[in-house]
This record gives sequence, structure tokens and C-alpha cells, in this order.
Amino acid sequence: MQRLTRTPLRGRREYALSVLLVLSMAIIASCNSPKRLQLDTSGAESYLETKIEDLDGDTVVVVLAPSAGWKVRHDGNRRDKDSFSIFITMTRPDPKYAHAQVETEHRVGTTIDFGEPVQPYIRILLHGEEPVEDDDLYRPARVRMNAE
Repeated sequence: MQRLTRTPLRGRREYALSVLLVLSMAIIASCNSPKRLQLDTSGAESYLETKIEDLDGDTVVVVLAPSAGWKVRHDGNRRDKDSFSIFITMTRPDPKYAHAQVETEHRVGTTIDFGEPVQPYIRILLHGEEPVEDDDLYRPARVRMNAE
């Protein structure tokens, strides 16, 4: 009866290939993890605070963004029963470029008379994401009146 034996080189090679295969599968699985693809909005409320300022009798909404790379756009106004709703879109910076993490004020001008009650609503989009015309994406922003 012939006894099968492994040579030390063959055993090491199989072991190394097995380890490499397991590591490769772990790396691929972590890249495809849905957690990496989800938008992290946990800190989004921190830049939903706004200030209201006066500019020649018109209302200006000042939005704080975490860096200068953010784009801020006025989408429109809507007259409600006792106030105006102001809709603003904030777009995250292009991830290809580095931006200093410095809070930056963005001013959004409106044609609403200063002193009228207003409520800003903000939606946050990823860079390159196309906006959807849906009011459900807007969140109410906290309003802090300017103390000047």
C-alpha cells in the first residue's frame, strides 16, 4: 500500500493560496458593503441652522456650510397661511477636490420684505445628484435672527 505524503513546499503553497483567497474575499465583501454606499446624514442637522438678515428691505437667508466647496441655491418661495416658505438646496462638494473644513456663510437673497415671517427649508444633495421636485426632501431649518 502506497502512503501519500505531501511535500513541505506544496503544503505551504496551498496554505498561502488559501490565506490569499480568504483575504481577497474579505476585501471584496467590505467594498460591496451597503454601509459604505449609504449617505451619512447624521450630522446634517448641524448645518440646517440659518440666520435671517436684511438687505435693502429684502430678506436674506444666511446658511452655514462646513466648507467652501458646498453649493447653495435658492429654489423658490411659497406663500403659506401666515408666513413664507423659502426652499434652498445645498449640494455637497466634489469629492475629487480637497476643501478646508472651515464653516462658510452662504447668502441666499429673496424678494420677500424683511420682517415678514419666514421659514427656510433645506435639502441636501450629493455632488452630481439631480434634484427631484419633491417637497418631502426639504427639512425645516432652525432660524436665528441676526442680533445686529
